[in-house]
Amino acid sequence: MAERHLEIEQKYDAPAGFVLPDLDGLTGVASVGEPEVRELHATYFDTADLRLAANRITLRRRRAGRTRAGT
Repeated sequence: MAERHLEIEQKYDAPAGFVLPDLDGLTGVASVGEPEVRELHATYFDTADLRLAANRITLRRRRAGRTRAGT
């Protein structure tokens, strides 16, 4: 039997001038570098009769695109 996973994707926008707190030294943080912007490309798939969507299933292929320096 297939495992069931629930993925909730949330996006946030920070106000101008927002500064991240220092993350060095936090448990689980291997390294901290300069911010970078990544462009992601997502393609969603379903059957012609939308059977996946009807069963609350999302089939997505996501790949990273260009990386450019953060601003």
